[in-house]
Amino acid sequence: MKIFKIELENYRQYRNKRIVELSTDDTRNLNIILGPNGAGKTNLLNAVNWCLYGDEPSLEKTKPELQQCIANEKELQDKGQVVVRVSIYLGDKQPDYFF
Repeated sequence: MKIFKIELENYRQYRNKRIVELSTDDTRNLNIILGPNGAGKTNLLNAVNWCLYGDEPSLEKTKPELQQCIANEKELQDKGQVVVRVSIYLGDKQPDYFF
């Protein structure tokens, strides 16, 4: 499976709509995600997991009352309610997976 791009909307620190385009070159079939601490590398992986499997690894499973919200906190404070969406494109036309 080759992921062309990932769209994140109000998912954790990804405020509004953000697009992560990945290399789809057949001769270089590896993407490396680099960034400083807190930049969102792990949350990008968690977003893919949430989109594909409906599971968010960072949420506290044993104590529902302590669950963190996956919505962008700033957007949530400003608007009171936000749409959180993750879309994965396996081609360049339309999302193949979305949550």
